[in-house]
Order: sequence, then structure tokens, then C-alpha cells
Amino acid sequence: MRIWIINHYAIPPNFSGGTRHYNLAKELIKRGHEVCIIAANYSHFTHEYIAAPAVLSKNITVVEGVPFCWVPVPKYFGNTPRRLWNMLIFAGRILRKKYLPINFTPDVIIGSSPHLFAAFSAYILAKRYHVPFVFEVRDIWPETLVLLGSISPHNPAVTLMGWIEKFLCKRATAIVTLLPDASKHMIANGAALTRIHWLPNFIDAKVVFQQKPILHVEPNKYFTFMYAGAHGLANNLSLVLKAALLLEQDINLKDKIRIVLIGDGPQKPALMEEAKAQNISIVSFHNQVPKAKMYDILNQADAFLMLLLSSPVFKWGVSPNKLFDYMLMARPIIFGVSSSNNPVAVSSAGLTINPDSPEELAHAMRTIAELPLSAREQMGMNAKAYVIANHEVSNIVDRLEKLLSDVGPVDNSANLGLKH
Repeated sequence: MRIWIINHYAIPPNFSGGTRHYNLAKELIKRGHEVCIIAANYSHFTHEYIAAPAVLSKNITVVEGVPFCWVPVPKYFGNTPRRLWNMLIFAGRILRKKYLPINFTPDVIIGSSPHLFAAFSAYILAKRYHVPFVFEVRDIWPETLVLLGSISPHNPAVTLMGWIEKFLCKRATAIVTLLPDASKHMIANGAALTRIHWLPNFIDAKVVFQQKPILHVEPNKYFTFMYAGAHGLANNLSLVLKAALLLEQDINLKDKIRIVLIGDGPQKPALMEEAKAQNISIVSFHNQVPKAKMYDILNQADAFLMLLLSSPVFKWGVSPNKLFDYMLMARPIIFGVSSSNNPVAVSSAGLTINPDSPEELAHAMRTIAELPLSAREQMGMNAKAYVIANHEVSNIVDRLEKLLSDVGPVDNSANLGLKH
């Protein structure tokens, strides 16, 4: 089967950010499918260009066996009007043949929704090529923007995105959601239950085990809690600073615990300023790293933090890449998310806290740091066993293959061999 995956923010593993579609494509190609990822040439995560103009002129580059078709877009930083312009440029340009893959036409198109404009354009392309359209729902737009306070519910952009969401829910051949309990929302927007499929994020255990054995770090001066990911409003990292202040009041813990925050995002400068103003010494900030190097960094932690802002938007569930990466590293996890699902509790992999309570976070960190090694090892092994059983890439691709087989391809014989 010939598959186009359209995701504005897709990246290869030598860049920082999520590599869901790279890993899906790699596994599908191993199984004999032709796949091309259509993405922007400017990284949403690092704010640098991924592909140079010389590369863009060749239309497609192959990264470790996975073809990427890079679409040129303008740069931006932060949630400004320039970001919206970047989205619209990408959504518009993928409708032009000059920016699409030149080596094959698709049997099916998967349109992902880090924003809805690109997904809408993916639907139009599917209609143009007379092929099935699979709508991948990553977040609930525009509800996420409204409930997290980023935008007024009366904003014209919210109205437009709401219309697009309903349109795609009603007309997509199939819907893939990363969120385990989002089907009710999509049914309310016109989707049929039979067309909705839960395909969460995943890990590739083989890659990690080939790189480096997963072992506990050697005993050192500090017990290290680590967070690796975006530093945005939803990530609730101000809670970490408040908990750190409480921990620093305990003389016995101040010289034993360290909190390491890795990544970037719009809230990072303010967080760093707050830590400096409060004279918080146990928290350190570090730059984001490419996904290919992330597991070596994670392997230096004693435990992990999985936090999100308390918000009704998470009632549909969560599927964070970072959580499954944490679990694969076999360490205890503190889970502070008001979501309908809780893999940490289900697998007995750590402790759960109220995401509004710095006191609970400080207490949980103190508790885990004082646990005997055997208890922490058991939590870690529970986490690893759970994520391998439920979120290994080969199992997720098995389900995706069946879905794609069920929806198509439609008769696309007229397109065979066509060049743009």
C-alpha cells in the first residue's frame, strides 16, 4: 500500500520532539509498504530549519530509510500571529503539486492534527486522489485552546476550527485517536463509533535495548528526579518550583535531591527567572536533545515526573510520548495529571498526586527518594513490563495495518505511475 502521512510537525530522530510518524513509517516500510511523511521544513520544537533550500529542491530526503517530503514554511517563535501564518502556509502549500512527493501517488492519506488546518488540507488531497482519508486526532481542537485559557471561545479562529472538526469527524473514512476516551466527543461531532480507532503513542524497545542496557545509575550524591519535554503552559512546571521550595526547607533533603528539567518552550524563560528569584538551588534547566540521544539522558535519572495542568481537557485521557519513554527506562514515576486514564496507577509504577498540590508533589518526591532500592526497582520493572505489553510499536502497527486494510485502498489504478 502507498501511504502519505501528513503532519506539519513530524521530525526525524536526529531532531528534538516526538517521532511517532517516523517510527510508524519505518515499521510500515519494513512490512513492504511505501510511505512518505509530508512535513514542514521548520521545526516547531527547536525553531530551526530541518531542511536547507538545496534539499527542498530535491523534494524528498530519506532519513534512515524513511522518506520525508519537506514543505517550506516561514519561521516563528511562540504562540503569536506568525505561528498561525506558519500553519496556514503549510496547509495551503500541501495543496500544490510542486510541494508533494514526486515518486508515487497515495492509496490512502493519513492527516494528523497537531492543528486542524493541515488535516483539512489532507482531506482535500484525499478527495483529489480519490483515496480514503484517515483523520488522526492528537488533541481535541479547539477545546484544548479554550480550556487551557489560550484563546477566547468567541474568537473567530475557534469558530472556524470547530467547523473543521465537525466536518472531518463526519467525513473521514476512519478516525484514529491517541486519547483513550475521546470517542464520545467525536461522536457528538458527527463521527460513527465504528469509524473510531484508539491507537496511542508507543515505544520501540528494540532501539533502546540496542543502544544501551537499561540499568540503574551508579549511586551518587543526589537522588535525581527528571522531566524531559515541552515547557509550555499545559506542562505545569511551575508546580515543580513550588514543590522544590518546600523540599529546600527540609535540611535533610536539600543536599540529597536534585530536579532536572530538560527541554524548551514558551514558559521556560519565566520558569528560569522564577527559580532565580526564589533562589531555588535544587532545580536545574537543560537544553532539549534529539530523540536519538534522549534515552542516554533519561538513563541518568532515579525517577521521573509526569505532570500536566489540571484541566477538564484531559477528561478524554492522555497519551504522552514522554510517559512511555519513562516507563521503558524502568524507573518510578510521579503522575500528576487529572486524566481519565492513569497508566502509572494501573501498572503500580509509582505515585499519583493532585496536579494542583505542590505539597503532594513534594511529599511524593520525598517518599520515592527514601524508598529502598528494591521497592524502586519493582516499580520500574512494573512500568517497563506494562509499556512493552501495551505500547510496543509492532503491536500498534499491527492495528494500524488492519485499519488501513479495512478502509482501502479504493480503486486507484488510474493514478498508478503518475508523476507530478
